[in-house]
Amino acid sequence: MIIEEIIGAFTGQNKRDKRRSTAIGTLAGITGGALAGLTLGILFAPKSGKETREDIGEFATETYNTAKDKAQEVGDKVSAKVSDTYNQFKENFDETKKETRKNARRARRHARNVGDTVKDAADDIGEEVEEFADEVKDEK
Repeated sequence: MIIEEIIGAFTGQNKRDKRRSTAIGTLAGITGGALAGLTLGILFAPKSGKETREDIGEFATETYNTAKDKAQEVGDKVSAKVSDTYNQFKENFDETKKETRKNARRARRHARNVGDTVKDAADDIGEEVEEFADEVKDEK
């Protein structure tokens, strides 16, 4: 035995055995305490099993209703946000559409003005060419 302890001290086996023993003891203590608490709780419970089940059922119902209410509240908030975002998008789209139409009308007006200017210039050039042609004809 003494030789095993000496060898265990050199190899570290003694420390590992001590840790393992401590861990097993701790686990056994926790498990035993939990079982003792459960047993004592059932033996000395102030309510009958039926009352305890009813309390658990009421707690579950309240928890369900609270979760349902919160989910409804969040759903309402999300729905309102989506609706607000849609309305803002539609408003911006309608405004952009109105501006685009206005700009298109301006562009058409400007194009007509440019067309009229080009036509007038072409007429002027045509008249000048005719005058020049008449002058050339008269010189012959």
